[in-house]
Amino acid sequence: MDKIVCRVIGIFVLVILSIGVVSATNSSFEALTYTDEAWFFQISYPSDWIVLPHEGGSVVFFCAPEDLYTELVGEEYPRMYVFAEEVQKGTSLREYADRKSEEIVKYGVMNFTKVDSYTKTIKAGEAIVDVFNSMGRKGKTPLTTKQTVVMSDSVAYRICCQAAPGIYPEAEREYFEQMIMSFHFIGKAPENGVDKVTPTPKEEEEEVPTPGFCIISSIGILLVIAYLLRRRK
Repeated sequence: MDKIVCRVIGIFVLVILSIGVVSATNSSFEALTYTDEAWFFQISYPSDWIVLPHEGGSVVFFCAPEDLYTELVGEEYPRMYVFAEEVQKGTSLREYADRKSEEIVKYGVMNFTKVDSYTKTIKAGEAIVDVFNSMGRKGKTPLTTKQTVVMSDSVAYRICCQAAPGIYPEAEREYFEQMIMSFHFIGKAPENGVDKVTPTPKEEEEEVPTPGFCIISSIGILLVIAYLLRRRK
C-alpha cells in the first residue's frame, strides 16, 4: 500500500512541477492601457515603451525605446502601429484584409512578400492575420511584419507589428501576442479621461486562481489522499 501511495504522490508532484514550468515560461510585461476616445478602442502596451499618436498615418504608434536609435545601430527593433478607417457598408472582414494585403505587397516600399495567413479570435472578436517578410530597402535590414485585422460595424482596424526577423520570434512572445490579444472596443469613450472601462456584470470574468494557490491546494489534496490510504491499510 505504501508503494501505491508513493506512486500517486509522485505522479501528482510531476503534474504540479509541469504546471509551474509552464507558468514560469509565460511572459507578462508590466502593462499600461492606451485608450482612444475617437476610435473607441483600448490596447495594452509595455510600460517602458514609447507612445506616439498619429505617427506614420496611424492612430497610434508604440515602440521599444531602442527603436528611436534604429538609424544609428541599423537594427529594426519591435514596434506596433494601430490604423483605423471607415469602410463602405457591407464590406466583409475578409474583403478588407485581402485588399490591404494586396496594397502592402504591391505598393510597399519595403518589397514585402506574404508568407502566411490565418484567422484567430482576440478580445475584440474574429481577426484575420497576415504575415509578411521584407528584404528591406537599400541600406536597411530585413523586416518581418504581422498585420491583424478586426472590424466593428463600418470601421476597420489594423494592428501591425514589426521587427527584424532575427528578433521577431522573441518580440512576438514577449510583447506582440499579449498586445494584440488585449485589443478591444469600448463602446463609448471613458468619462473624465479615466483610462479604464468598468465591465458590465455580463462581461465580468471569473477570477482565476494563481499558480501558487493551485500548488498549495494540490499539496493539501495529496496529504489527504495519503492519510486516507494509510487508514485503509
